Amino acid sequence: MNRVVLIGRLTREVELQFTPNGHPVARFGMAVPGRQTHEVNFVEVVAWRRLAELCAEHLGKGQMVGVSGRLSIRKYETESGSPKRMTEVIAEDVRFLEKRTSGSVSQTL
Repeated sequence: MNRVVLIGRLTREVELQFTPNGHPVARFGMAVPGRQTHEVNFVEVVAWRRLAELCAEHLGKGQMVGVSGRLSIRKYETESGSPKRMTEVIAEDVRFLEKRTSGSVSQTL
């Protein structure tokens, strides 16, 4: 079973792009607390289609969010030809745990 559930804060603004076929895709980073108080894990998240549009509309840097989805590891080559691996969460559900008002986080829902 490949299932990931995370709660954390966005580390940057959501980046919304479109595939050549016109499908929206959103990318954002999350800081997720670890087991120790000083431990933080940084996770990349990808959302597709309508979920991507909603994330771009309603999420902002520093906002608390819950994400559930599946873990994806993709391989690619850099321009110089060296192989790289990227681990990311493909979001299936995103919970907005705080409201965003004029670019800043306000209250917990």
